[in-house]
Amino acid sequence: MYPKNEEIIGTMTIKEAAALWADPRREHLKRWGETFGVPLQELHPGHVVTYQKDRGEEVTASQVDAEVGALLALLKQIGLGDEIERRNQSLADAGEITIAEFNSLPEPARKY
Repeated sequence: MYPKNEEIIGTMTIKEAAALWADPRREHLKRWGETFGVPLQELHPGHVVTYQKDRGEEVTASQVDAEVGALLALLKQIGLGDEIERRNQSLADAGEITIAEFNSLPEPARKY
């Protein structure tokens, strides 16, 4: 049984909040929690841009988008993240592929 979401507050870190969040998307917050130790209320669009760039070196754009989406859902649930949501553009919507996806392409395609 999961704890109640009302226990999540803006002064918690992502890792602390994810442990309390009664949503299956909390699994997508693991890397966020490892990357940023700032309180939820201090997150800003720059954190998302940095995360997308760094995480894109390891996983696909759809995985990065799922992880960003999970963070946005958590923030929205506690009344935060409006600026991040307004400024965020998913990698899929931008037509971006990640470095991990690029590196998985056959060599002729990478040269093209």
